[in-house]
Amino acid sequence: MRKVVHIIPTLQSGGAENVLIRLVEEFKKKGIEQTIITLIGSDKDFLYNKAKSFCKVINIKNNSKIINKELKNEGVIIIAWMYRSILYIHLKQLFLSFKHPIYWNIRHSDFGWFQLIQKVSVFIIGLFSRILKPKIIYCSNKSLKVHTSYFFSIKRARVIQNGLAKKFSKKVSSNNLYDFPYLLFVGRFHPQKGPKYLRKIVIDLFKRNSDYKLIVLGDGWKIDFFPIEIRDKIILLGVKKEIDYLYKNANCLLFTSKFGEGYPNVLVEASYFGTPIVGFNAGDSKEILDEYEYGFEVSKTNHFVNKVEEIIISKKNNKEKKAVIEKQIERLSFSKTVEKYIAFLFS
Repeated sequence: MRKVVHIIPTLQSGGAENVLIRLVEEFKKKGIEQTIITLIGSDKDFLYNKAKSFCKVINIKNNSKIINKELKNEGVIIIAWMYRSILYIHLKQLFLSFKHPIYWNIRHSDFGWFQLIQKVSVFIIGLFSRILKPKIIYCSNKSLKVHTSYFFSIKRARVIQNGLAKKFSKKVSSNNLYDFPYLLFVGRFHPQKGPKYLRKIVIDLFKRNSDYKLIVLGDGWKIDFFPIEIRDKIILLGVKKEIDYLYKNANCLLFTSKFGEGYPNVLVEASYFGTPIVGFNAGDSKEILDEYEYGFEVSKTNHFVNKVEEIIISKKNNKEKKAVIEKQIERLSFSKTVEKYIAFLFS
């Protein structure tokens, strides 16, 4: 019996977490026994119940003996998702003296100019990678490039892009639940997601497109972040499970991250529905957008606004859009991601 232990900080909604859940689901179908250990999460996490439907989920609080037993089992492969998990598992290895293969799953790419502590920390982890010699999974080509510059060992590394991890229904209503045209933003409120750029862009767009509104999906947003004169055009939906129809009926997805992204899942999800996308270069966004007929990379906010306005004016016929969607579904199939994981883990 093949057994994998995944270690991750939480099971809240996020790019890494959604990829993990889908991977666990697909591994289960292939008879791979799995356990998820969360470091700061709880049974209140957004994805906890879904994860528990596929495998055992253990939080470290008051469960140290159970976790030690899991980690001492024979034949275990350990995947540490993100930096906190990497530090945790190597400390555990030091005290428990197990010799299981440990894979680092790196989900970040570059850092903002103000993230000095993070940069120093990653540099130190990079030096340790040369001593510990783990196998490393990077979610993007940009992530591999950046971490190599921080002295991460490249000898046992592999890039495995996420593909389309989120499962969507093939039958999504074309009926718009809103009686107005809208632009869409998907992401939590965080400097990495470029909220100030988003605010500037929509202020300029609404000046010439007064009938449009912006729908925002993600945690942490407050309406008072936007100037009072456009607040009636901003709809904050928080985190939602069912978002298919929002992608399908959006006139354009706005991607305003400029750093910190690895493999931006939101771009892949939007392209699955043939939604036009305008975005800055962050992580592997350029690669995703260049391969997508309705994807457009820009470098400045005024270029961003101009490109969105071009999209608003242009119309795509259904036949053309259907062909583009079919190409994306084939290109981004998650089964390819699963095959690469299995080959790297069990070869």
